Amino acid sequence: MKYFLILFVVAILFSGCSETQEAEWTILIYMAADNGLNNAALSDINEMENSIFSDNINIIVQIDNNQYNQYPGAVRYHVYPDTSDEITSKIISLMGEIDSGDYNTLTSFANWGFNKYPSEKKALVIWSHGNGWYDYYNRFCPDHESGSSIDIPDGDLRNALERMNSKLDIMILDACFMQTIEVLTEAYRYANYIISSEDVVPTDGFPYDIVFTAWEDYLSSEILASELVGFYLDSYLPGGSQNSSVYYIPVTCSAVKTSRFPTLLNDLSDFTVNWTYVANSDYFTQARNNCLEFNDLASDIDIKEFFYELTQQDIPEELDELSCNILENIEDVFIAHGFIDYMSESIGTAILWYPENQDIYNNLLNEYQQLEFSNTGWQIFLENTFR
Repeated sequence: MKYFLILFVVAILFSGCSETQEAEWTILIYMAADNGLNNAALSDINEMENSIFSDNINIIVQIDNNQYNQYPGAVRYHVYPDTSDEITSKIISLMGEIDSGDYNTLTSFANWGFNKYPSEKKALVIWSHGNGWYDYYNRFCPDHESGSSIDIPDGDLRNALERMNSKLDIMILDACFMQTIEVLTEAYRYANYIISSEDVVPTDGFPYDIVFTAWEDYLSSEILASELVGFYLDSYLPGGSQNSSVYYIPVTCSAVKTSRFPTLLNDLSDFTVNWTYVANSDYFTQARNNCLEFNDLASDIDIKEFFYELTQQDIPEELDELSCNILENIEDVFIAHGFIDYMSESIGTAILWYPENQDIYNNLLNEYQQLEFSNTGWQIFLENTFR
């Protein structure tokens, strides 16, 4: 009798020691908010709590607060649905001061989170300031305490993603100007879908209450990635969840299917190989001048708009054929894209460096040559535009 009683007790003990059950999704949100965005980050965490989702989704936040917060330093939360106006989610750990501008911190969080919360599919949101590939002024994930940031020309983003133990199904860059051809070239190998904006992201960012409520109801990651673009754009329409006014707020958003991205890179390489020698031709200059300009330096243009404007010029037949092919590839790569309240019908995909000012080109050339995208020879095409 004692023998059977011991077996029963052992069975009970082992049944309580099973590993965490695998969820369908684990979504990690890396909030580099040790800067002027701390209050906005806290508001977004509360917005996440206002969503409705099941145990099939793990939502894990790591926020690096500034020194004036109730919890100075970094905090990890397991987000649970809640309708209050305060953050009520479970605190996993109070980490103290960290450097959220160090790419190793991002990698460490991702590997910890995906290991601790196993799931079939994985998503990562990087939330902070951004400025495309530029490493000045509003840099990507700046940490005011340490003075550091994720330096994209230095390979920080690529290194962070490459050292993660899991490939991402979806990555969202909730930061300004991050949907650039240059940034995508650094990141496309490490996520199946990448969602971001080529322009300013308002302080309210993505509508996380809507996003996470809808997250598990889609049949595929591709459908979900496309719908996330729509959620973002709709939320900034007059009366939308992120826009209580009657006025339009200019926003853009797009989703990239990264498996198709290499084809676009190959065509851009063909473009530079075959047309760099006449880069200062009037038809290139006119197409460039007809495009909207983005970022602090007004030195980036929408890649779709540029090649569309190029086809409107009197150009050689071979160039027209290649430009049309690139436009077709853009539509194939960007499975969802759109914009609200811009004076153009051809934007909303990703921006590409195309400075009109030679001083800007000269000042940033060394950094640009460190980018993976420089392997296309685009910077050589740019150099020839000034001749």
